[in-house]
Amino acid sequence: MLCVSLTAADLPFAPARHDTALAVEVRLDFFEEDVDAEALRAATAGPLLATFRSRHHFGRGAAADRDGVGLQQRWACLAADFDWIDLELDENNLAEKIRVVQEAGKKVVLSHHSLEAGVDLEPFLKQALATKADIIKIIGTGGSGADFAGQRHLYALAGERPLVHFYMGGDFYASRVLALRYGAPFTFVAKNEKAAVAPGQIGIETMRGLFGDRAGHFQAFAVLGRPIAHSRSPRYHTPALRAINDEALFVPLPGENDGELQQLLATFPELLGAAVTKPLKEAAARLADGYLHPEAGSLGAVNTLLRDGSGWRAANTDYLAMQDILARDVPADAVVRVIGYGGLGKAVVLACRKLGRPVEVTNRSVAKLHDLPDGVTAVPWAERHREGAFALVQATSVGMSPHQDASPLEVIPNGVGLLIETIYNPAETRLMQKAAAAGVRVVDGHVLFEKQAAHQNRLFREALSAESGAD
Repeated sequence: MLCVSLTAADLPFAPARHDTALAVEVRLDFFEEDVDAEALRAATAGPLLATFRSRHHFGRGAAADRDGVGLQQRWACLAADFDWIDLELDENNLAEKIRVVQEAGKKVVLSHHSLEAGVDLEPFLKQALATKADIIKIIGTGGSGADFAGQRHLYALAGERPLVHFYMGGDFYASRVLALRYGAPFTFVAKNEKAAVAPGQIGIETMRGLFGDRAGHFQAFAVLGRPIAHSRSPRYHTPALRAINDEALFVPLPGENDGELQQLLATFPELLGAAVTKPLKEAAARLADGYLHPEAGSLGAVNTLLRDGSGWRAANTDYLAMQDILARDVPADAVVRVIGYGGLGKAVVLACRKLGRPVEVTNRSVAKLHDLPDGVTAVPWAERHREGAFALVQATSVGMSPHQDASPLEVIPNGVGLLIETIYNPAETRLMQKAAAAGVRVVDGHVLFEKQAAHQNRLFREALSAESGAD
């Protein structure tokens, strides 16, 4: 079940009147005046949860008000036949409050919120398990990919006790999705993304459309990297995967280094494949046991992993997609200048060489250019604006949201006829604006994403079909 959090600004909320599978949390701490609890009960088909969240638990109420106006409002909701009453783990007279709710024939949702990343939540879960609460809710603040291993651990520790446990934070919204798969009685959603009352809370339609609301077995794919909340991969890959197996789940998981990548892959035995983005492409190459395309092994960076028994095969679909774009848009003898020589820049250079296009590379760090292949020209960073290139390929993260005012170039060099942007968030980067103003044709980042994702999706579908056939 999904539970939509409502504030005064969200009412009236018509879908709740027709959707018995949707619970509604009334965030009493967001209301300036007393809530008409009886009217809400009459208008709502699904379960109702009354919550008064204090500021030290990421709410708007004062802790001192929990036994004053906050308690009065919750008891009014209890009298109005609300199904669940939220109590905070550190409230006064907790056992007595639990008794009052349960003697009224209703259920207690016992909550704890930790607002700092890295907090050990196990002691709070154990404290809650020692009470007679009907549903336990332990919410953390996401800090690293290790939190996803911690989430699975707490669900195992809770056993048969109903537990809602996830991590707040945009890059950690997958933990809200996974809570359902681990058996949570509900997870929280917003009426829509703009109405979110906590970091990482996604909308009802996004949850149902991309991730479903079922518990139990799933076959997983993921996009790995950080930042990751903005990734288009779940929206792109999910429909095709669900057409093969409706238990397929595609989620974003945050990771920043080799250790986090290894831990994420180990945390999810259900993971059949993963898209890999910055800053994990080189870490993924180090982890790979083999390559789908032999030439990709020379890149030192991959963007696709596929489970192969106990190991992982790798592919670089950026390389395949750049071949498609360059073959279509760059004349055979035209010089391509690549800005940046990380994992993506190396894929562009390899694609140019495969097609026989002359290629130059410029990079802020000179050290990164020590291993340029034979025949590739190094352009000093201070000379990146010089003439001589027909096509520019932007292969850095400079200009990516939230730093959309930045650009790797101050001006477009004379003679350039084409800019290939690889960033798709924002849709129009500052570099694209400079190119358009100079009359230069632009291939935006969505083109690369679509082309590389199409290659990637084919690999994922093959993996899922093989696994589903085996089942």
